[in-house]
Amino acid sequence: MRCASLRHKAAKNTRTLCHDAAAIATDASYWAPLIQSCCTARDLPRARHIHAQIMLSDLKNNRMLANLLVEMYGKCGWMAAARAVFRCIKNPNVYSWNILISALALNREVAEAALMFHQMPSRNNVSWNALLAAYAASGNLQDARVAFLKQPWRDVLTWTTLLTVLCQCGYLSEAHFLFEKMPERNVVTWNAIVAAYSQNGHVDEAELLFHRMPQHDTRSWNSLLIAHGESGRIHQARNIFSRVQQPDHVSWTSMIEAYVANAYLEEAKALFDRMPEQDVVSCTALITSFAQRGYPHQCKLLFDGMPFRDAVSWTALMSGYAQNGLMEDAQEVNSRNPQHSMIGCNAMVAGFSQRGDLAQAKAVFDAMPERGTVSWNALMVSYTMTSANNQHYRDRMEQALAIFGLMPEQDMVAWTAILAAYAQSGHVDQAKFFFQRMPAQDLTAWNVIIAAYAHNSSGYGAQVFREMSLAGVRPNETTFVVTLTGLSHAGLLKHGRECFLSMTENFQPVGSTGTPSSGPEPHGTFSSRTR
Repeated sequence: MRCASLRHKAAKNTRTLCHDAAAIATDASYWAPLIQSCCTARDLPRARHIHAQIMLSDLKNNRMLANLLVEMYGKCGWMAAARAVFRCIKNPNVYSWNILISALALNREVAEAALMFHQMPSRNNVSWNALLAAYAASGNLQDARVAFLKQPWRDVLTWTTLLTVLCQCGYLSEAHFLFEKMPERNVVTWNAIVAAYSQNGHVDEAELLFHRMPQHDTRSWNSLLIAHGESGRIHQARNIFSRVQQPDHVSWTSMIEAYVANAYLEEAKALFDRMPEQDVVSCTALITSFAQRGYPHQCKLLFDGMPFRDAVSWTALMSGYAQNGLMEDAQEVNSRNPQHSMIGCNAMVAGFSQRGDLAQAKAVFDAMPERGTVSWNALMVSYTMTSANNQHYRDRMEQALAIFGLMPEQDMVAWTAILAAYAQSGHVDQAKFFFQRMPAQDLTAWNVIIAAYAHNSSGYGAQVFREMSLAGVRPNETTFVVTLTGLSHAGLLKHGRECFLSMTENFQPVGSTGTPSSGPEPHGTFSSRTR
C-alpha cells in the first residue's frame, strides 16, 4: 500500500516537473538571457543548440527571440546565420531592422547595411544612428556627413552618435569641432570626447576637458584613469582611483591593468585581492591583461585560483599562451577545456601562424566544429605572411587566394589581407588589380595601396591620394607619411613639397592642445550648417 502511494506521488511529481519544464520551454523570458549570455561569451556551439531548441518549441516564431538571435550571430561574426534568422521573421519591426543593420555595420558590410536601411518600411533615430555608425566605421566620413545632414530628427543622442564614431575613427580635430558646435551635451557626450583624447594618448587634453565637465560619473573617472595608466603615469592613476566615489569593475580592473602594464605585479595582485567582488569577469580581464603584457606564468596562477571558470576564462588562458608563443601549453589547455569556443580555436590558428607552423594551423582550423569569418581570416592570413623572397611564396599565395574564394563571407579584413600581401611583397600591379575589385575601400585599404607605390619608389601614390580625397575618405597621419615617402623615394622632391603644402592647406592638423588649430576649415568637417 505504501509502495503504491509512493509510486502515485512520484508519478504526480514527474507530471508536475514535466509541466514546469514545458512552461519554461514556452516562456520567452527563459530563453532571452540564455541567448544574451551566448552573445557575451561568443559561444556559438551553445547558441546553436539553444537556437535549435527554440525552433522545436512553440516560440519558433517569437519575434523578440529572433531579434536577439540576429544580434547574437552578428556579434559572433556569423552574418550568414544572422541573415537567415532575419529572413524567417514574419513581420520584422523597426527593432528587427535596426539590429540587422547594426550587425552588418559591426562586420563592416557597409553596402548591405545601407541597402537594408533604404528598404526599411519605417525608421527611427536608432536606424539613422546605425547607418551613421556603418559609414564611419568604414572610414567613409563623407557619406556619414550626408546621412547626418539628411536625418530628420537630431537630438543629443544623434549628435553624440556622430561624435562617438568620429572619435572611434581617430578624427579628433573634427570630433572636437563638432563637440563645440553641439546645441546640447550630456554626460555621455562629455565622456565620449574625454575617452577619445585619452585613447589617442592626449592625456593632458583629456584632463582639461574632464575639468570642464559640469558633472562626472564613474565612466568619466575611468576614462581619465585609463589614460594615465596607459601613459605610464602610475601615481596619477592611483590618485584618480582613490577619488572615484563608486568604483565599478572597470575602475578596479583598469587600475590593476595599469599596475601590470608598468610591471607593478605585486601591487596588481594586492589590489586584485582587495576587490569587493572577484567574479569570473574580473578574473578573466586580469588574465587577458597579464597575457597581453607577456606574463603567461601569472595568467596560469590566477586561472588556477579561480573558483569557477567559464568558456571565456578558458579561452583567455589558451589565447594568452598562444599570444606568447607557448603553443604546447595552449594545446594542453585546449585539450582540458570542457567548453571549446570558436575564439579559442581562432587564437590557436593565429598562434601557429605566427610561429610559421601552417600545417598545425590548418589542422586546428579543419577540426573546428564551427567557423566564423574571423576563423577563415586567421587561416588565410597565415598563408599571406610569407616574404616574396621565400621559395614557397607563390604556392602560399595561391593557397591564400583559394581560401579567400572558399570563404562563405569575405569581409574587409579578408580583402585587405590579400591586398596587403601583394603590396608588401612588391607586386604592385596585382595589388592595384585587387584593390580595384574590392566591393568597398576603407581608409586602411587606401593606405595599403599608397604604401605599395611608396615601397616601389613610385610617385603614383600621390595620384592615388588625390583619388582617395575625391572619394570622400578622410586621410590620417599614415596616409600623409606614405604619400610623401613615395615621392621622396621616387626623387620627386618638388612634387613632394607641393603635396605637403596642399596637405597643410586642405587638412587641418591637431594643435598642441589637442583642439583644432586656427586656419581654414578641414575638408569634410562638420560646420555650423549641421545645425
